[in-house]
Amino acid sequence: MHEHKLTADMSTMTEAVFMVDENWQIVSFSKGAEGLMGFKKGEVIGKNCREAFKGSGRFDDLCIQTVAFVKAQWL
Repeated sequence: MHEHKLTADMSTMTEAVFMVDENWQIVSFSKGAEGLMGFKKGEVIGKNCREAFKGSGRFDDLCIQTVAFVKAQWL
């Protein structure tokens, strides 16, 4: 229930934010993320984070860096 509300709220956000699920698939992508990153929501929703941004240049390692940060927080 909360996930659906949060996802709906993100659709109008001007900040560049995206959410992934436990399998690192992109489940939400804000308007701000579209503008900053140059990807449309429909291009990335449902894709694995690493694969979605692979070959994009400046965002290639975004999900790899995020995974390292999350794992460090759990230690």
